[in-house]
Amino acid sequence: MAVILYHLWPLNFTGGYVGVDIFFVISGFLITGQLMREARQTGSIHLGRFWARRARRLLPASLTVIGASLAATVLFVPEYFWKQFLSEFIAATLYFQNWRLHWDAVDYLARENIASPVEHFWSLSVEEQFYLVWPLLVILAWHSFRSGSNRSRQLLTAIVFVLITVASLAFCIAETSKNPSGAYFATTTRAWEFGVGSLLACLPSKWSAAPPKLQQPVVLAGLTLLACSVFIFTDDMAFPGFLAMVPVVGTAAVIWARADAPASFTGKLLGARPLQFVGNNSYSAYLWHWPLIVVLPHVLGEPLDWQWLIVVLGLSFALAIITRKLVEDPVRHSNRLRQSHSSWTYAVSAAGMAIVVAMTGVVAASAFATPSGDATNVERAFGSGCLGAGPALAPSRNCDDRTLNHVLLPRSADLDADSGNAFDCWIDQNEDLKSCSYGPENGILRVALVGDSHAAMLIPGLVPQLASVNWTLDTYVGWGCQWTVSVENQCKAARVPIQDRLLNGDYDLVLTTAARHAYAGQPYQQAVEDYAAAWKPVVDSGVRVVAIADNPMPSPTARQCLISAQDDHEKAKQCATDKSTANALPDHLIDAAIVGGIPLLRLDEAYCLGEQCPMIINHVVVYRDESHITATFSRTLGPEILHRLQSILSRG
Repeated sequence: MAVILYHLWPLNFTGGYVGVDIFFVISGFLITGQLMREARQTGSIHLGRFWARRARRLLPASLTVIGASLAATVLFVPEYFWKQFLSEFIAATLYFQNWRLHWDAVDYLARENIASPVEHFWSLSVEEQFYLVWPLLVILAWHSFRSGSNRSRQLLTAIVFVLITVASLAFCIAETSKNPSGAYFATTTRAWEFGVGSLLACLPSKWSAAPPKLQQPVVLAGLTLLACSVFIFTDDMAFPGFLAMVPVVGTAAVIWARADAPASFTGKLLGARPLQFVGNNSYSAYLWHWPLIVVLPHVLGEPLDWQWLIVVLGLSFALAIITRKLVEDPVRHSNRLRQSHSSWTYAVSAAGMAIVVAMTGVVAASAFATPSGDATNVERAFGSGCLGAGPALAPSRNCDDRTLNHVLLPRSADLDADSGNAFDCWIDQNEDLKSCSYGPENGILRVALVGDSHAAMLIPGLVPQLASVNWTLDTYVGWGCQWTVSVENQCKAARVPIQDRLLNGDYDLVLTTAARHAYAGQPYQQAVEDYAAAWKPVVDSGVRVVAIADNPMPSPTARQCLISAQDDHEKAKQCATDKSTANALPDHLIDAAIVGGIPLLRLDEAYCLGEQCPMIINHVVVYRDESHITATFSRTLGPEILHRLQSILSRG
């Protein structure tokens, strides 16, 4: 309930995300207790039966919700989001969603991904990975003492859990300090939470519960820690890390104090019918609430207001009841599956997962199929400079081609991936220098391109032009690699080597650009001077340096308009940002070029027509996300950039 209420009303339940941590501790306690009891009673653990029980308990409802979410995505969600969503459907089905989100959290190209209908499956993925590995650890520890007593075996098992718990906690704290976004989803940073619950289950009987006189104080202390976590923690805190110890210790205290004892106050509270109802339907309610939150705004065409949030809460539990009675319970309590060999459960589970993955694949294949009908006309239009920025930069061209009236490039389904070869040699966060060379090996002009992702998005436009002018282009582009003397960002490791290459690489020309928002939080004049100071040694060495002004920034409203147009060219033409809004953030490079005494290349007319900066220009989508141009639009900019650079060089 903490998680659901947090997702619905994040401003009221600011730390509700700790419900996941509470869940992991409880899961570790219950599952390890079950495994230890079986080991003590039978001398071993039947892995096949254990995994089969978990499959019958979890898979029916989860596959039902994933399948329903897939259908809702196809029916109501714009294709713009499909590529990300469909890949997450597969990750959720195969229970590695947490690692998918972990990789996205540290992937520069995925940092603007939105929440998918199955994002919440990350916690279930962590749980499933726990169910897969933890029994193996119990078996390993239990059978290491073949001649020992159950007590000595239990002690060895507890020692193994202590080592794993301590190691995972240490890693969690260290990783959260370096990369909190990635640490949030990793199994390795969450294992200690299961470990704490497992250690409770391994305690000797005389220590397995708090003494009677301490039970109520310990319960109250634990509940206080949980309440503080839910209502005081915020999204801004580095989590999990040290802070996760608060809800974990609180949960452990509540369990250890036997809060469910029937005669106690908390036992009567937890035994109340409303809370029992929530508990009985909690799993399916958790599964259903998030797809409703994500998909319903697309159905309504507007964000959810408070009335709709209440509807989502009620609908989550209504669907949960239906799912439990028609799907969960019939499969979990199926005598045929329970009495048959575990392989039957595995076969049915594998078939269900395969069906969902196959359905996702069919949707992806149809959505991302390459249309061929207009390929010839489109390529001819590219060749004649009649798409995108071409006509805007050279208005004298005859570009009246009515066969292209309905064409919109790239399509919504391909928009997120339309980065071309921009990131082939991308220097990721805190990585060492990485560079690519394009064009003739011994071109008559050696050119370097240096900057951040906005510089990288010029590569798809520049590379096709290099052969015609016999230029060689080397790239030095990366996360935070703006060409400046400032070093306190993600490009620290590569910044000095890049400067050395620019000074000693025998270049004739160095091009640079950067996102205008890169240093929005710094004093403007300081950022301008930092750019000029970085350029000065290269300029003084006799190398020509040219700054390219950054593209305008599209408004969220314009982007949403484009997404809602769903490849309708006429509707997409109406999507635009006011020029004053698009250029509201000042571009440091414009003034830095003046301070540094270098030429500035501006392409304002390519992006804005009059007082509007459209989302599409001459059948080409300008922006692939919140600030980056598409590779297709970059391709239409390339010829004019080369032409203007030649003019600058010819002036000496």
